[in-house]
Amino acid sequence: MSSVVVYICYDHVKPHMWITLHHIMKWCDSYGYSFERVEPINFQGISKTFNKYNAMRKFYNSNYDYMIWLDTDIIVQQTTPCIVRAFPNKPFAASILNKNNIKPNIEEYSHFSEFIKLIDRSCSEGDIERMTTNYFNTGVMLISKQTIIDMFESRDSIINVYKKIERRHAYTNTPHTLLREEFMTNYIIYKNNIPMFNLPKQWHSSIGHLHDHTSNRKGHQINDYILHFDIDDKDAVIWNYMYGRV
Repeated sequence: MSSVVVYICYDHVKPHMWITLHHIMKWCDSYGYSFERVEPINFQGISKTFNKYNAMRKFYNSNYDYMIWLDTDIIVQQTTPCIVRAFPNKPFAASILNKNNIKPNIEEYSHFSEFIKLIDRSCSEGDIERMTTNYFNTGVMLISKQTIIDMFESRDSIINVYKKIERRHAYTNTPHTLLREEFMTNYIIYKNNIPMFNLPKQWHSSIGHLHDHTSNRKGHQINDYILHFDIDDKDAVIWNYMYGRV
């Protein structure tokens, strides 16, 4: 079997993370995945989400075949199969956001478009539309060794693109809402023509991308494997979920 490492970043354990970490580590044990914590680093005051690139750098310099990234507001159900066996030979997998009547995403797509224009004036409106159409959430990612090599060694590499972001941040005082890791990852995957596999909803059931996560529309099914509580009040909602109230 391919060697797999699961990365997660945290500097201190918040209440909801006692649950999420427990479930993630049990899943890792079930399939022999290595589990590694990534140290948080202040990325020039831009955004703590860029800590995902500490994980990517570690993976790039490692001997693992696959990397799995999981945000800390995720519950992995114990019925979740081995993701590498479920999706063999996929160079990169993440979940494309649902675009049907979900109001919070409209602003996100707008910010992503502004980000692209900020760092790459050569992109046409057609390029921006295609990137926005295939925009994916980076809360759950499966990345192969060849993909991480491409991401670090290509012309539009992580290092080169991040340098552009640093310059924009230093000289234009760009709002933090535009300088996000998720935007950079989407941009790099697209610019380097890396094949992107859209994870089925069962593998990334995002509760917070509903307009109202407390409504009767739960946003997940009972047989969903990975639940992403991408919302503000994570502690209350995750605890309530565990007690059957969400």
